[in-house]
Amino acid sequence: MKAADSPTAYDSIDYFIRTIIDPTGAQVRLLLSGDLHHYARYAGADRQLITCGGGGAYLYPTHKLPERIEVPPQDTPTRRASRTQRYDLAARYPDAARSRRYGWGIFGRLPYRNPGFATLLGTLHTLLMLAMAGATANWADSTDQRLFTVPLVLMVLVTVLAAALFAKPPSASGKRHARHWILGVGHGVAHVALAAGGTWVWLALPFYDWPWPLPAVAAAVLYGPVIGLAASLLVAAYLLVAGSFGVNVNELFAGQGIEDSKAFLRLRIDPDGTLTIYPIAVDRVSRDWQINPDQSPTASWLTPKTPLTPHLAEPPVVLP
Repeated sequence: MKAADSPTAYDSIDYFIRTIIDPTGAQVRLLLSGDLHHYARYAGADRQLITCGGGGAYLYPTHKLPERIEVPPQDTPTRRASRTQRYDLAARYPDAARSRRYGWGIFGRLPYRNPGFATLLGTLHTLLMLAMAGATANWADSTDQRLFTVPLVLMVLVTVLAAALFAKPPSASGKRHARHWILGVGHGVAHVALAAGGTWVWLALPFYDWPWPLPAVAAAVLYGPVIGLAASLLVAAYLLVAGSFGVNVNELFAGQGIEDSKAFLRLRIDPDGTLTIYPIAVDRVSRDWQINPDQSPTASWLTPKTPLTPHLAEPPVVLP
């Protein structure tokens, strides 16, 4: 339901309806869309808006969906837009409680599902720590102090700026608000604080006094993996907090790669034109498959070892 994020998200389809469909006298009773990987239905006076992208690569949360949206948005720049109508959230899958529980799984899934991300963070934090350690160890010498302080300041600024830009609205066309900058800068400062704490621990260990380049080797082998995991958990904590404010909601779930809570639609059109929508949900997908010995032409070649248990995400929706 990106109409809630951007005033122009609905412009194209609204133009098509009012210039192509409306002149024919036909009525649009249902709008279907995908993209967002969940099931949600908004009900209006004479139209249903359904998003069903439940077969996507990873689950998209439902607990931050607005309870009401206005379509087309009142602030749309289109001059001849249709009259704004209100739509209330009638159903969602997974439900809000399960979606929140999925969000808390970021702490376990982010490092496990994204080892390359943890390695990247470990490398960046190791470089930041070595810069901080060099500036601290050479603080008494003004020449060495300047030599080590310049890259340190640059790395700190890049860290905070990158974290600030990472905090973004759900859609590319959404507006940045004060909460985005506050959360982003706070996230960057937290990483700098983590690096400072890691530097304090590193300088208390004997590795830094070894002849160069042994300290760098020890940092890469010992410090990097530990700080990479710690930094990943820090990012997870940020995503959980930011998600509660509607910031980086997509990243909160994309970083987990949740495969469960799939959904799809089955549509039935009766001879009298009545449309019945069956939103079918699967809470848990199969992790283990087996060859199907049934050789009938209509049988699947692979079947799950544990049978799936599909159910309706909500009662069938009937549009006469």
